[in-house]
Amino acid sequence: LNDHVRAVLIGEGVLIDPLGAILAVVVLETVVGGLVEADPLVFIPTRLAAGLVFGLAGAALVRGVVQLNKNISPIEIQLLLFGTSIALYAFSSLVLPQSQLTAMATMGLVLAWINIPHAQAVRSFEDDISLLLIGAIYVLAAATVELTVMRDLWPMGFIVVLLLMVAIRPAVVFLCSVGSGLRWQERAYVSAIGPRGVVAASLAAFASTQLGEENAGPTLAALVFLTVFMTVAVQSTYADVVARFLGVKAMRALVAGAGALARRIAVQLEADGYDVLLIDSDEETVELAKAEGLTAELGDVTDVRFLNKHGAMDAKVAIALTNRDQSNLLFIQYLQSVNPEVRLFVRVGQPGAVEAFKQTGATVLSEVDTLAAAMSDLIGAPTLEQTLVSRVGDRMTVEVPVGPALDGRAIRELGLPQRVLVLLLVRDNGDLVPSGNTVLRTGDRMLLFGRRELVLESRERLVTIA
Repeated sequence: LNDHVRAVLIGEGVLIDPLGAILAVVVLETVVGGLVEADPLVFIPTRLAAGLVFGLAGAALVRGVVQLNKNISPIEIQLLLFGTSIALYAFSSLVLPQSQLTAMATMGLVLAWINIPHAQAVRSFEDDISLLLIGAIYVLAAATVELTVMRDLWPMGFIVVLLLMVAIRPAVVFLCSVGSGLRWQERAYVSAIGPRGVVAASLAAFASTQLGEENAGPTLAALVFLTVFMTVAVQSTYADVVARFLGVKAMRALVAGAGALARRIAVQLEADGYDVLLIDSDEETVELAKAEGLTAELGDVTDVRFLNKHGAMDAKVAIALTNRDQSNLLFIQYLQSVNPEVRLFVRVGQPGAVEAFKQTGATVLSEVDTLAAAMSDLIGAPTLEQTLVSRVGDRMTVEVPVGPALDGRAIRELGLPQRVLVLLLVRDNGDLVPSGNTVLRTGDRMLLFGRRELVLESRERLVTIA
């Protein structure tokens, strides 16, 4: 997903869910029997403020331990974070109940911002622990729901959940996003995708025990679990299709390496509308890339699990720029195996390895050959390709691949803006100067020219369709 949509959905999960949980507990306990001694208008801000303070204290504790132990190992930082998280949750719950979710969210955000050591190892550990704990919570919470109660929800309960999905959530999203700068396509996607998860399930179990059978507690819990099931099971099936249709799926570019060349290419790709991720095993290089405003992750470019987590199967472009030919080869081979549509580019250091790389189908750039060609270009006149690809003022030229979805369609059917021209159509058997009636084929490459914003918008839409 593009940055706007991803930020909204992440913010909803990290910030809105804890706030909603606190509000739900306050309302529930107030309705049940005035269990909250303080006024709700005082109760909520105090829990939020206390959670913020506790979370900052927990992050400061972790930071202090890391500063004192400069050579902390990956397993030590994992145990430190795990132990601190458990202690912080217990302490917050004991001192001021219902402040623990805010405390945990605050500590997590702060620690992510300050870049703790061995971040990749911590993320892998976090994934494993999260899967284990979330699975346990679902099992324990689901144990409070009786199947007979779930069956009794038909049909009115299903209608309520359907209204939540198709009417209430879209209305809330569109009202809350007024003046936000989100495009209508982005707002529509956030409206269509709103799966409820572990927070809702755990709250449902809590509400069921608090309300009891006399106050329809089991029915409420069953309704929440039905909502979780329908939003997760149903919306996950069409999320990718809707993202492509609405044009909110980011054009992902993975770059193996974060050196000077990789960073420069990343800047260019981001300017052209790509969502770029740099991957490098050197922590100092990664930090340098982040300091330049780029998105970079510390990791191994040959780690299959790491690549899958960071969008290998959705990448439009993959570029291998590490200093190790073997790592570059493994990187592009894996990307090609899981994502046959990805465009692959690789830098080769050893001239003798060029042929082996070409067999992968990647565009191969030999350092020796590239340097020789660059020197020739400096001595002689610029080529036509250099002239076309360069930018003139606010005009630019980009290349767009034609995928199966565009196969058989004429250029005039693409709905391109009038100020965007298809200068050239590249096919295996040669180059064509197209007209509006020219029919596209899978594997063609269109050369678009026009105003920068129109060209980038057209390319993003065409790539999403393709």
